[in-house]
Amino acid sequence: MEQYVKRDRSMGARIRDCRKARKWTQEQMIAKLQLVGCGMLRGTYGKIEAGLRHVTVFELCAIATVLDTTPNDLLGFEQEKEG
Repeated sequence: MEQYVKRDRSMGARIRDCRKARKWTQEQMIAKLQLVGCGMLRGTYGKIEAGLRHVTVFELCAIATVLDTTPNDLLGFEQEKEG
């Protein structure tokens, strides 16, 4: 049984901002997701960015990997700084 992260517009906006910061189109993002084993249609990915679709834990981890960040960053969790 797959686990889902509830759809969230702010998480989708963070994903979109990370993608746009790299100057990638949604199509380029989809191609990169496929390279890490996460097949997804552009329409599905667009719904994630818009906050209209729940995201599986696997998808969230794949998106974070491609964007070179962490799932916690995409979810908006503050990380405590060591030191």
